[in-house]
Amino acid sequence: MTSFLIKGVAYVFVIVGGLLFWIGGRALHEFANIDRISGEAIGILLGLALVALGLALRAIANRIETQDDGSPVSLSIDAAKAEERDHEPGTRG
Repeated sequence: MTSFLIKGVAYVFVIVGGLLFWIGGRALHEFANIDRISGEAIGILLGLALVALGLALRAIANRIETQDDGSPVSLSIDAAKAEERDHEPGTRG
């Protein structure tokens, strides 16, 4: 249940980030009275940040789904690599 909620939020962040990337600068220029170049730069940066956050949330949701036995989920990259090594065929663990 939690992973579905996180995935939903991730998709919303990616969609909003894409919209900010394409039309955020014009909206900031029109409504916040920011010059056009600064508005475009802020819109692009906010869009990229939201897309990156959405992709990170989606990866976390996928990691939560893979651990459905009730054990705590580790979010560190090193722990995930060690876990993948343990589950590879031909390795001990």
